[in-house]
Amino acid sequence: MNTPSDDSVTAPAVLILSQIRTAEMQPALAAIERHFPGADLRFLADPSSVERHVTQEGWFPDLAVIFQHWPGEYTATDADRLLTLLPLARWICIRGAWCESDGRNGTAWPDAICVPARSAAPRIRLERSVLDGTANALPLTASRDENFTFEHMSPHNDTPQVAVGKSRKVTTLTNDAELRSVLHDLLAASGFNSERSLEDDSASDAFVWDADPISADRCDELRRIHAAHPHAVIVAISTMAHPEDIEVLSACGAADVVPKLHFAEMLPRSLQAALTMSGTSTD
Repeated sequence: MNTPSDDSVTAPAVLILSQIRTAEMQPALAAIERHFPGADLRFLADPSSVERHVTQEGWFPDLAVIFQHWPGEYTATDADRLLTLLPLARWICIRGAWCESDGRNGTAWPDAICVPARSAAPRIRLERSVLDGTANALPLTASRDENFTFEHMSPHNDTPQVAVGKSRKVTTLTNDAELRSVLHDLLAASGFNSERSLEDDSASDAFVWDADPISADRCDELRRIHAAHPHAVIVAISTMAHPEDIEVLSACGAADVVPKLHFAEMLPRSLQAALTMSGTSTD
């Protein structure tokens, strides 16, 4: 790890190990760029390249991120070699949709560092907090339960307060009464004017739409909502939207797709970003 200093705190060194660049990993890359502005960011294609940078250049990343696109892309020998080479780095292995079975059928990387691509952004933010000294580090030997607690019960995952300009009206559309109640409370706590249905005739600035289960009928419903409210932002939430699902939902009118497992942190930020992009979030 870089020698502690003011510069190393504000601009850490970040390694991204990836053999290819795919659209699936773009949200994770965007999160790295957002939470590590000005970082010494290096893309390397294989473990041997990492060894060369460390041994020949004396470059020691503070955060090492693996983009894993398919099972077996990296071997247990690769993982042991890199973890031993950089024992002080923080590690994240971001796994793509083809790696859903990893963890059940074995994986080269410790469970404590593995997250699916759709859940990478909150973990990246947490690791920045660890490097800044404002959150406790999760050890490589942590169990799955400890990993879940780290990601979902950290004090750094409190409900974000977003600046929404005027109190924007957001309508929640889901048949799950409990989920609707939770979303209503979350949005209200985040500064939005939350509505629970379309019964109110006043125009909504945004909709939170439950996409599950993703199907042709659900996509038709999304198209109808988008056509009826062309100036409103629609953020879909889904349990397990794969890249192809996100592409379809986006084509049907969704401005963003947020994983249900992380909506408490990601949804308010997603709504604010979408409202800002649409030009409806300012007074």
